[in-house]
Amino acid sequence: MADTFAEERAPARGSGKSIGRIANLTGAALSVALIVGVTVWGYRLVMRDVNGIPVVRAMEGPMRIQPETPGGSTAENIGLAVNEVAATGTAAPPPDRIVLAPRPVALDDEDLATAELMAVAQIFPMPQPPAAPLAADAPQLADGSAAAGPAGENGAPSDSLTGEARIETVAMTTGAMTRAEPDSMASMVDQILAQVLQDEAAPSGAALPEASITVPRVEGGISQSLRPQARPAAMVRQAALQSAALATPAAAAVVVLDVDPDSIPAGTRLVQLGAYDSPEVAKREWDRIAARFGDYLEGKSRVIQLAESGGRNFYRLRAMGFADINDARRFCSALVAERAECIPVSAK
Repeated sequence: MADTFAEERAPARGSGKSIGRIANLTGAALSVALIVGVTVWGYRLVMRDVNGIPVVRAMEGPMRIQPETPGGSTAENIGLAVNEVAATGTAAPPPDRIVLAPRPVALDDEDLATAELMAVAQIFPMPQPPAAPLAADAPQLADGSAAAGPAGENGAPSDSLTGEARIETVAMTTGAMTRAEPDSMASMVDQILAQVLQDEAAPSGAALPEASITVPRVEGGISQSLRPQARPAAMVRQAALQSAALATPAAAAVVVLDVDPDSIPAGTRLVQLGAYDSPEVAKREWDRIAARFGDYLEGKSRVIQLAESGGRNFYRLRAMGFADINDARRFCSALVAERAECIPVSAK
């Protein structure tokens, strides 16, 4: 019985070896796969660096492109002479070439207001048989009708108008005809201007009578304006003398008083205006400074003092007449503000 139970409990010897072998093979396969993967990844990384493929690729094309219109879009009506006054404040010089502006765009009759159409109809009525013959010198329009103008009692154009008055009348007429007949406006204006110039150039035996204008009398007002009186000649001469007196330099009114440097007591407050090679140059500089600062030098005396430095003689230009050091400093501050040389000093 004991031998029977012992044989039944004994495990099989071949089953344990097969499981261990499978585990070993699996681990070996995973190790080989890992090694192969790392090898492939390292190879690709090295080949990418060798081939020079950058991580950030540069953009293609030029870095800068010139714009099609470097100056920007061109505004309308640029380069006109009338715009030069607003741009620079002065009128532009005469141009080398003059180009007339295009004709204005005219509106059709249906686009005009009713009031404007009625005004045009009153100025240019429908052609009718003339009741009386027109004057021989009346200008003719493009359609054969006479130019509009002031009429006399018989309906004929008045002969008392001068050339300027005719031009003004023609301008008012053509201004209204611009909307009605823009095509014939140029030829009509040429005919009227030619007729006016011909009338002025033709010799006339008698002078044309001046047109009299009757002004209604207003209660409490003046009936005739007086011409301003001329300025008296004495007043004109007085104004000229005053202008000449104002134009006189301030240096001429300043009396120059020279002071001997040896007579100045020690401690006197002075201001030094410069150092020069000769007394004549120092005097000229004093005159120049007096011309600029005549008000400041009023009551001041001129001091030209000889000095020596390094074996070289020079002359100091100074001004005297200050109450204290503060007065001298204020004087120099005013001159230095105008970019002039000035140094407060004391006499020794």
